[in-house]
Amino acid sequence: MLKIDSESSHQNATEDEVCGLSVDSGICLVKHYEATRCSEQPDLVVQEFLEILSQA
Repeated sequence: MLKIDSESSHQNATEDEVCGLSVDSGICLVKHYEATRCSEQPDLVVQEFLEILSQA
């Protein structure tokens, strides 16, 4: 799961809630990225995530 973090995301869901959802869904990898980086370098963020995912 590629998760885009923003200032408001921390107010909407705690890390425990996100991890609980991930475990319940069978997701074993969660990678957090800052929203600014995602909007400025979306291709690089996705490429980095896919490289990490391929090694998992």
